Formats: sequence, C-alpha cells, structure tokens
Amino acid sequence: MAQPERLQAQGIDNRSAKADAALTQSNAQEFVKPEPVEPPAPPVPMLQSVSLPFATLFDLETGTFLDRDSPGITDAFDFGFAFNAPLNASFLVQNQVAVEIAFLDEQPLSSISADDLENAMFTNQFVNMPAENDDTILVRTSEGNVFALGNFNQGENLSVTFDFLLVG
Repeated sequence: MAQPERLQAQGIDNRSAKADAALTQSNAQEFVKPEPVEPPAPPVPMLQSVSLPFATLFDLETGTFLDRDSPGITDAFDFGFAFNAPLNASFLVQNQVAVEIAFLDEQPLSSISADDLENAMFTNQFVNMPAENDDTILVRTSEGNVFALGNFNQGENLSVTFDFLLVG
C-alpha cells in the first residue's frame, strides 16, 4: 500500500500529515543553536592634544589644569613643563611623589609598540632631557594608568603642545 493510501486508511488526510511535518520542521529550526558571535573589539585609544602653559600642572586622567600655587595639589597632578632659557627647551617635570616616567629618546609616539611599553624603565626621578617632537615620554600615574606623550611642540606663547593617549 502506498503512503497516501495507508494514511487515508488510517483516517489521516494527506494534507494534515504534510502540515504536521512542516510544523515539526519549523519548530526544529527555532531551536537550532545560534553560531557563536565574536565579542566586539576593545575601543581604540583616542589620541588627544593639549597645550599646557609653563608653570601649569596637568592631571592626565581628568584632563584638569592646575595652578602651581593652588593649596593641596601635592598628589592631584601628574606633571608640568619647565622652560630652560639657556637651552631654549622644555623639560617635563613629573610629580615625584606619585608619578613615574620613562623617557624614550628619539622614538616618536607613532612608533611605540607593546615591546616598548613592556621594556620601559620607569623612574620617579627628574629626567634631564628636553621633550622634543621625536621623543615619547611614558607616564605611570598614581592611579596606575600608563599614558604615552609625544609630538611635543614648544610654542612661542610659553606653552608646550603635545599629544597623549592611554596605553596601559
């Protein structure tokens, strides 16, 4: 006996069997395990630019400018710039109580790699080298974040313009 005749003999209409089969198939498709989705890539660190007047202090996490003469700023700042008139150069002076720096001489900010960050030699001592356009200075803040500073440009208006980004 052929399939439709047997179903009809059992009192089941062929259209009903097809509908049941289609329903079973659509239910099976609803419960198919979805393919795993790759997590989104971490955000790309954003390069920021700042122009910092001499004798002004700066906090990297907050982007706050602080007056050197403000009371209670001992731990509230990361660094400032000093101007050496005989050399016509700017020097980064970090908060030596709470901040460490690593000076990467003649290594532009655009060329910093993970190896550079891993092998950097940090110090809380003043580094007696001028901040130049082709140098990078890594700053480890009191909060433990590491920022890369570079593209230093000493302005005629007694300020230093530089780029920075969070790298660790």
